[in-house]
Amino acid sequence: MFKEIKSYGIKSLVVAVLTAIFSFLLFKTKLSSFYLPIFPYLLLIFFIVYLFTHIVLVKTHEKNKKKFIPAFMLTFALKFFLILSIILIYFFLDKENIINFVLGLFILYIIFTILEVTSYIRYVKRNP
Repeated sequence: MFKEIKSYGIKSLVVAVLTAIFSFLLFKTKLSSFYLPIFPYLLLIFFIVYLFTHIVLVKTHEKNKKKFIPAFMLTFALKFFLILSIILIYFFLDKENIINFVLGLFILYIIFTILEVTSYIRYVKRNP
């Protein structure tokens, strides 16, 4: 279990760092008018939330494999509502930049969800 969590943590950190570098380069060159100072914090939030849910799901799978799918769906729903809440809060704070904010959030969501799902598929195949 610890090996899986450590492996995912390292992969997630690498993805977060590469995303930060790529975003920094894009925002400094081509997309400078779209940069929002909150973006690095969003990246950090995604890293922490996805790492936490991965730990919960791996522990759930280790304890009771039958509870893995319901736990996965629950964490998926909680992350979805967390993201919607963040969007709503930001909407009331800065309506002017909401489109840029939602696009950035959506891109981070796609990146981290792909990492998460591929990791779960590999994990479940190795630990039936």
